[in-house]
Amino acid sequence: MLIKGDGRTLMPGFIDAHLHLVFAGIPLLAAMTADVGYLHQVAGREAQRTVMRDSITVRDVGGPTPP
Repeated sequence: MLIKGDGRTLMPGFIDAHLHLVFAGIPLLAAMTADVGYLHQVAGREAQRTVMRDSITVRDVGGPTPP
């Protein structure tokens, strides 16, 4: 199968194996004190941004979780 790139570079999607989605999306103090439902929304939004930017797969290695 031939893919015509017309001089452009085709790269595979990247895998980000160490990412903190909540901490990337909001300040630390907000992440530590916000409602859990809000934190899930922040993480989901940040995951979407990461995928749209360059990564096809992300591994969230944790964030603030209530006891």
